[in-house]
Amino acid sequence: MQGMLNIDGGRILSGKSMLVVLCLVLGTIIGELIGIEKGFELFGEWL
Repeated sequence: MQGMLNIDGGRILSGKSMLVVLCLVLGTIIGELIGIEKGFELFGEWL
């Protein structure tokens, strides 16, 4: 997250936000593929 907002000469610059979006998308796809939600449900029932 470091480097997403920078102040340069009184201006606020943003960057690397696409990296965060890409990580969220990849995490969602991987989670769907391995069925992580079902695992959490089973764990919750076990508790």
